[in-house]
Amino acid sequence: DFSDGANPVAGLINVNGKLYGTTYEGGTYSNGTVFRISQTGKEHVMYSFGYAYDGANPLAPLVYAQGRLYGTTIFGGTSMPYPGGTVFSMTLTGKEKVLHDFGNHHDGAYPWAGLTYARNKLYGTTESGGTRNAGTVFRITLSGAEKVLHDFSGPDGKYPYSKLLKVNDTLYGTTFTGGGYKCDRGESCGTVFSMTTDGAESVLHTFGTYPDGAGPYSSLIEVRGSLYGTTAKGGAHNHEKGGDGTVFALTR
Repeated sequence: DFSDGANPVAGLINVNGKLYGTTYEGGTYSNGTVFRISQTGKEHVMYSFGYAYDGANPLAPLVYAQGRLYGTTIFGGTSMPYPGGTVFSMTLTGKEKVLHDFGNHHDGAYPWAGLTYARNKLYGTTESGGTRNAGTVFRITLSGAEKVLHDFSGPDGKYPYSKLLKVNDTLYGTTFTGGGYKCDRGESCGTVFSMTTDGAESVLHTFGTYPDGAGPYSSLIEVRGSLYGTTAKGGAHNHEKGGDGTVFALTR
């Protein structure tokens, strides 16, 4: 039934034994939903996005903090003529509130990834926007005060699609392209970066050759002090077609 949501791209989270998630499409206005489902399969649509004001098409998982759900929508918002997505909060009973509209593109646009909760604030990335239209890292309070922590410029990365990983007081992430090297097809291969919660960014690794990997798209994980991730392209195999991807480890 399209009315209860369609295309659940993101994963689920568990809050007090109930599962919460999003659908990219479907719902009353066909612009996505937030839903709750029991472990036995009883589903309830908590909210249907309407596009014009409250956001549209959530791609990322929700995060739970201080009794509320928080998430992002890749499109929608009230900022016209180029609405660039939203950050929203929601009660466990389904009351939604837009915390921030990405509208002027200087503060970012199109938040593909989910949010990371740290020090009573939320941290996230936008796929594009910023002063160079290469994407941003932003911080937002639980009440909606947003600040751009970093504008990607290209050499330090471009187009972050993944959720940030928090380890102690440091955030880690990837950019799909950008960096100081060029891959065989002329575009840069992407980066792994670290950032303090105050916005001081460092490039930890630039993917520079196809055997090295190219195009890190997903989030990192941390195991025993090292970071692990994947690249969508690159690697030693199928070089003529851009490579089939890699799994990599990186010291912090």
